[in-house]
Amino acid sequence: MAAKQSPVFRGFPERFVPFHWHGDTFELPDRAMRTASSKGCRNQAFVYEDHVVGLQFHLEMDGAGIGRMLKHGKDDLVQGPYVQKPEGMVGRTELASASKTILYTLLDSMERRCSETEHRLYASD
Repeated sequence: MAAKQSPVFRGFPERFVPFHWHGDTFELPDRAMRTASSKGCRNQAFVYEDHVVGLQFHLEMDGAGIGRMLKHGKDDLVQGPYVQKPEGMVGRTELASASKTILYTLLDSMERRCSETEHRLYASD
């Protein structure tokens, strides 16, 4: 898995189920490294030049946020092999909790990388 090669994503679990809500996708920028993919979406996450992170999923979502998405955007949900039904999205607190832990892992990793870069810049002065 490419995530294991990335200092930013190294602490992620091999498999996890984040919240998804997208009908569109993207192509990776030149020189970007794909770090996560799924059957439903090839480009789930990437790192660009070791300091820019792109995600096609939502680690920040909790039950209240999912409820608001369903209330205001339910029409976005179309039938498809990888599209959950609304009833499958609510009440999954264990997934939201796991996503929050992964989000904190990502943010801590990014902060560490920024600190290391800042230290190298000031050390070279």
